[in-house]
Amino acid sequence: MKLCFKNMDKKDLDKAAKLFQVAFQQAPWNENWTYQQSFERLSEIMSTHSSIGYVIYDNELLIGMLLGRVLPYLDDYELIIEEVCIAQGYQGQNLGSRLLDYTKQQCLQKNITHISLNTIRGFLSDVFYQKNGFYEKTDIVCMGCQLEGE
Repeated sequence: MKLCFKNMDKKDLDKAAKLFQVAFQQAPWNENWTYQQSFERLSEIMSTHSSIGYVIYDNELLIGMLLGRVLPYLDDYELIIEEVCIAQGYQGQNLGSRLLDYTKQQCLQKNITHISLNTIRGFLSDVFYQKNGFYEKTDIVCMGCQLEGE
């Protein structure tokens, strides 16, 4: 295995969309993303000047990614992670933790002082993020509203 961690660019979007589509079709998510839906979502996340993304390659194969946006918050900057995934055959090899470590190093170099994300309580991802230094913010409530047309 020859790993390369790097900044994501537009050339990576096609491979990233394929990885995203396959990764989220697996348990525990079992979501039916098409390639087009995946490509559109990732393209949108990466479309602004505040977008940031990191990928892991094993030789020519894209095996992991982390995408988000950097936003100002008072006198600081915060990375809001939108999507993270590791290819199924590479999970359990500490690559997600290494990708988060790489992301933290890159953030520090860019004077980004905080990282936040949403994840589903009780999923493996919840435990994974806690293991990697993230904590639940007890003073924040994540809320949603399903809209229905006429």
